[in-house]
Amino acid sequence: MTNFLKKEKHDLEEVIKYQNSLIELDKIAKMLIKRDLALTDSKEKLIKEKGKVDAVINSLTDGLIMIDLEQKIILINPKAQSILNVTKEEKLIGKVLSELVNFPQIKELYEVLAKTEGHCREKQCELILKESIEKIYEMQTTLVVTETQETIGTLIILHDVTRERLINKMKSEFITIAAHQLRTPLTGIKWSLEMINTGTITEEEEKEFLDKAYQSNERMIKLVNSLLIVSHLDEGRFVYKFFEIQIENLIQEIIENFKIQIKNKAIKCIFDKPKIPLSKTKVDLEKIQMVLENLIDNAIKYTPQNGKIIISLKENNNKIEVSIKDSGMGISKENQERLFTKFFRSTEALKIETSGSGLGLFIAKNIIEAHGGQIWVKSKEGRGSTFYFTLPID
Repeated sequence: MTNFLKKEKHDLEEVIKYQNSLIELDKIAKMLIKRDLALTDSKEKLIKEKGKVDAVINSLTDGLIMIDLEQKIILINPKAQSILNVTKEEKLIGKVLSELVNFPQIKELYEVLAKTEGHCREKQCELILKESIEKIYEMQTTLVVTETQETIGTLIILHDVTRERLINKMKSEFITIAAHQLRTPLTGIKWSLEMINTGTITEEEEKEFLDKAYQSNERMIKLVNSLLIVSHLDEGRFVYKFFEIQIENLIQEIIENFKIQIKNKAIKCIFDKPKIPLSKTKVDLEKIQMVLENLIDNAIKYTPQNGKIIISLKENNNKIEVSIKDSGMGISKENQERLFTKFFRSTEALKIETSGSGLGLFIAKNIIEAHGGQIWVKSKEGRGSTFYFTLPID
């Protein structure tokens, strides 16, 4: 009996031990599950954070490249791929820069880094890439250092400064040309006033010098107005107020204003006015008048004595087309391509009319395009030129 009790007691103890083991195992299992959940949560958080960092890097407007100590690429964002003319399919990660010189743009990058020994700072290091147009990038490099002060690589930042450089160049050209254009009439005014001030000229000569001073002053005012218009155009501050007009009536009025110039050069000016009135069109009257005056004035200037000007109008495809044809010396093909750019004057024009700012056609182009129309020229050297522009009816 005693042995039986001992056995029962032993079995009971084993059962209790087993139950305790199960309880411990359950605790361990719960702890492991909790830890796994925490790890999973941390992993998801890390994935989300990585996604955020990737999104930021990928949306940067600057090119970003990171290379390790062996010059292997370990990071490159889409903008840098675009700058270096590399597609997504061409895997660069893990490749050494020196092995990628078959890519022309990467070769340029590698050569700049080699010259500067990888030490580029903003505005001290330039990367010039020849694409469809020349692109200029400011290149900056910085060492990537861990919290333990261990250098793990170099970060290369490429910032596009093409537009900034172009604007600076244009500003410089603008100031140079404006100063040159203003100096000529100012010199004329000064010379006229000096001659009058001497008191040694006749009354008739004095009147002549005053007239020259007046003409120089008018020329200067016209140039300053043109410069102000160009400035407003560049800044987007050229305001338009549209009104409905009958354009043939406006053209007739402008021709009347040029009667003296036409008569002085014995030019035959023909206005081919449509027999049936054209549809009305909405325009900024002052600005369209500016365009027409510029084109007609140019036609008179560059048409020789006893020449001919034909101004025509027609309506089709919901547009009104105006053409102004002269019998002048014409414009070469290479000059036609630059005719509507700022400050450009063709070599043919300079031979006949030395004065002029080269802004009239640039302003005209901007005005016509702001109206939703187009402006262009057809010309052959020695056979005159025809300037066209369209205005939408609706």
